[in-house]
Amino acid sequence: MTGTQEQVQTVAPPMEKAKLRERLELIAQTDEMSPTIQKGDDITVNTEKEFANGDIVLLFDGEKALMRRIYDKNKCVVFTADNKEYEPIICCNDEELDKLLYIGVVTNSRRKI
Repeated sequence: MTGTQEQVQTVAPPMEKAKLRERLELIAQTDEMSPTIQKGDDITVNTEKEFANGDIVLLFDGEKALMRRIYDKNKCVVFTADNKEYEPIICCNDEELDKLLYIGVVTNSRRKI
C-alpha cells in the first residue's frame, strides 16, 4: 500500500447508552404465565413503560428470559409466575435484584387459533 495508512478504530458504545426498541414483539417460549399467557402466544413488551404492582414483566436472569408478575411486598420485590409449578423469585436486597435485568412490561398477548 502506498501513501499514508489511516487507522480506523471501532468503539462500542457503553451499555448505559445502548437502547432497546420501545416495543418488542416476541413469542412466549414457556408455560410459566399459563393460563394467562400460553407457550406460543405472541406478546408485546414495552421497554420504556414503568411497571406497577401486579404487571407482567419480562426479565433476563443471565441465562434466559423470564415472564413474571411483579409485586412489592414487605421491602422485597417478588416475581411470581401464574403457573404454580414455578417457584417465586424473591429479592430482598440490591445484590439479588442486580442479578436480574428488567426488559419491560408485557402490554399485550395474542393467541393463535
